[in-house]
This record gives sequence, structure tokens and C-alpha cells, in this order.
Amino acid sequence: MLLLIEYLILFGPASMFAGIGIAMIPLGLLMGGQGMFISGVSIIVLIELFSLLGLYGCFQLVRKRLDPTIPVAKPMILLIQVLLGGVAVIAFGLMGAFYEIGWHLYILGAPVIGALHLIYLNREYLFGNHS
Repeated sequence: MLLLIEYLILFGPASMFAGIGIAMIPLGLLMGGQGMFISGVSIIVLIELFSLLGLYGCFQLVRKRLDPTIPVAKPMILLIQVLLGGVAVIAFGLMGAFYEIGWHLYILGAPVIGALHLIYLNREYLFGNHS
């Protein structure tokens, strides 16, 4: 139960921003004719895709931790998904979405801390010997 609360607290803002980003993609496509179509919209779409993959990978790790018998993706796939989520967080921060350090640091740092904690909790599944 505590793991679910931790997941909601650490990944809630990231989920909210992913939802807002999905809602903004059509606007970006609509405004695409006015400059930076290729760079701006494609980077936003990649960040959205990577963030959703990262959130899904972390959700699978939570499921695996709560019920070890449940089938989830292969360990390498999960690590790649979580890594892509980390790339999305870094890219989101580098895009200049936040100009000052404050509570914004929580939005960028919380998913990374949560993903690292989930990797640590599932280290036996992710890094164990799978024959």
C-alpha cells in the first residue's frame, strides 16, 4: 500500500504533465506551419512518447513488486522503458520549461528518484540470473 502512495506522490506530477502534453500535441501540429515544425513538434512528441513509456515501465515495476508472480515485460525491456522516461525528464528540463529552482525541481527530480527506487526494489528480477 505504501508503494502505491509513493508511486502516486512521485509520479503524479509527471503523469499530469504527460496528460497536458498529449492535449497540447494537436495545438503544436496546428501551429506547425508557423516556424519550428520539425524541431519543436517532433521533440515534444518524442518527449511524450518517452515519458509515457517510462511511466508504463515504472507501473509494471510496481505491479511486479506487489505481486511477484504477475507476468510483466522482460527485464531489459523494462530497463529501456525506465531509461527512456529518464531521458524524457532530462529533455523536458533542458527545453527550458522551468527557469528557476524551487518546487519545479520536485517535478523533475521526483520521477527519477521514484524510478531509481523501483529499480532498487526489483533488482533481483531486473538483474538476476534469468536462464
